[in-house]
Amino acid sequence: MFADCGWEYLFDFVGYSYFRKVSDATESNEEIFCDDESRLDMMKRVYKGRVIPLIIIFFCIILPQLMMNTAGYGEGSPVQDSLSVMFLIFGFVYIILFASFSVQFYQYEKLIHPEDKNIKIKYCGIFSALIIGVCILGAVAYFRFSSNYTIHDYDNGFMVEADRLNKSIVKEYDLKAGDVIAVSHEGEGGELYISIQKENEEPVFYGNTFEEFEDFSVEIQEDGCYQITCSGKRAKGTIEITKK
Repeated sequence: MFADCGWEYLFDFVGYSYFRKVSDATESNEEIFCDDESRLDMMKRVYKGRVIPLIIIFFCIILPQLMMNTAGYGEGSPVQDSLSVMFLIFGFVYIILFASFSVQFYQYEKLIHPEDKNIKIKYCGIFSALIIGVCILGAVAYFRFSSNYTIHDYDNGFMVEADRLNKSIVKEYDLKAGDVIAVSHEGEGGELYISIQKENEEPVFYGNTFEEFEDFSVEIQEDGCYQITCSGKRAKGTIEITKK
């Protein structure tokens, strides 16, 4: 049939058949798939050869990596935060791609088989699954990056009460040699990092919940302006820092 229409068959490659035609013999907007049934068959082949591998990559690579970075293996470094953002973006892009293909399939199948009531039921299920996927990714993003905490400032320090701390709280104090920074911590989960340092200098103290630090004190050796940083990663509990 293609030969009768002037198309010369070349070869098959990766599930596709390739044809060519002399440009002088072509008409404007000429297509091999000239009817809806042929286009639908072509789209089904694309779905099997392209979309299904994307779905496998999504569930076997992107989603596990997203969960691992969100679950918090290792320190909550900027690199890890960037990876979490990257995998979240990939997740939303994949869902948009799946939704786009699903819409096209629905339109073609509805056009070819308008009397088939099962088509709408099938695609309602598909779109419901996509909406659930968006909700899951949204929930992951919310719990990964949002915070719920209260800071109580005192004349000689501050206290943080957190249901979920996913950010850094920085306080600056002018300290003198011999001053003591007392830290008390009651953790209920997550990760918490504490550092005491002069600006652009190495910390005089750094600790995290991996090391299971208890209440402690740090004596200041040099006068200066010091930054006390409390960084959390889904940290829950209370930490109180007092200058003595």
